[in-house]
Amino acid sequence: MRIWRTRSRARPPGYIQIDSVSLCSGNASGDYFWIASATDLHTQWVELAPSFNLCARHFHPALEHCLKAFPFEIIKIHTDNGPEFLNNFVYENFCLKWKNVSWTRSFPNHKNHNAHIEQKNGSVVRTHLGYFRFDARELQRDLERLCHCICEWNNYCRPCMMAISREKYTNGKGFRRRYDAPQTPAQRVLSDPRVPAFQKDKIRKKLAILNSIELKEEIDKLRRKILNRQSEIHKQKSRAALVAADSVPSVPSGTLSTSSATTNVFSSPSQLFSANPFGVILNEE
Repeated sequence: MRIWRTRSRARPPGYIQIDSVSLCSGNASGDYFWIASATDLHTQWVELAPSFNLCARHFHPALEHCLKAFPFEIIKIHTDNGPEFLNNFVYENFCLKWKNVSWTRSFPNHKNHNAHIEQKNGSVVRTHLGYFRFDARELQRDLERLCHCICEWNNYCRPCMMAISREKYTNGKGFRRRYDAPQTPAQRVLSDPRVPAFQKDKIRKKLAILNSIELKEEIDKLRRKILNRQSEIHKQKSRAALVAADSVPSVPSGTLSTSSATTNVFSSPSQLFSANPFGVILNEE
């Protein structure tokens, strides 16, 4: 995969940057959800999809869903150097099959080469999902619905500005940036003559039936539901682990036990003593 650095210049819709965002709350042990994220450099269109861990069985369907959801033809896809992107599965199922699409990657340890999607990870993913840990597979459907609502909110209802020029200060440090008029990604797609007419018709129909207030309320409702359900699942697992620990027969002092029961209980202390990060933030908004 060729190394390529994203440069700020005018380009048509279809230049996509993709990345993955972990929902682990700083604890990378075990399995937990990731968010596959993708954005277009010209229109700022965003697509998200949840994936339970980064194995090919879960992550690549989420990645394919993001890429196929864009309302225009993809020209180039740019990634970082993560193992979820640089592997044989991606090469065989994406790079070889999507022959009209150019695939590139960033220089190692250079986040600015993938700056557009890094910015969206903060302003979109972290804004709505925060830094909590989601590791219950039962949340798959709810996270899929939440990601869908977040994408509709950002693409159809949330205006954003784009930098059109940058000038260095003559008498000091830094740059002076100039921005265009605020527009939603859907408005940018509709105003671009290179987007097919049938795709614009789909966007117009969606705009005609979309209610931004109801959509925002649905996002808040789903987020509270996911946090409460995750908290309840954590409590159930903690109670089950404590019951299992209490059922282990006591070992006489001065002896060592290598029984499987004792090993199973105490081999994962995070299940027994991990703090619940959800109890503090579950108040109604």
